[in-house]
Amino acid sequence: MEALILAPIAVWMILLAHGIAWAFRRSKCSRLEAGDFPGVPGDRFEQWRRVELRSIEISLWVTSGLLLVGVILAIFVLGPDVFLSLVAPRQFSWALAIIYGSAIAVVFPYFLLCLLGLTISAMYGSKAKRLKKSLGIQWPGKA
Repeated sequence: MEALILAPIAVWMILLAHGIAWAFRRSKCSRLEAGDFPGVPGDRFEQWRRVELRSIEISLWVTSGLLLVGVILAIFVLGPDVFLSLVAPRQFSWALAIIYGSAIAVVFPYFLLCLLGLTISAMYGSKAKRLKKSLGIQWPGKA
């Protein structure tokens, strides 16, 4: 049952790593210019870049929002003492497991909204991937 208590921490760490990786990717993409790809028409390059950035930004907003709201809800719904015991558990408690289970029921609609946001991000990402392939765009450093 300790996995039940450690689950939110693992999810928060995954979301944090995802956010950092995609923030670097967003920075790299925003610095690219049409001149970096001489064989690609400038207007088509800008179209690809806009779609790629939109996909990255939606993904960042959704996952960062999930991380932030998850931590805030854990603090306010569970209370600071329970939250601290989740972050640094001393021992397993059935009361904590029940409270945590109740918090999942409160947060579940938000997860559905996040799933919707990530689906929209994936749609933009797929469109960007098709454009990138048709235009022959390669990320710098990849051959």
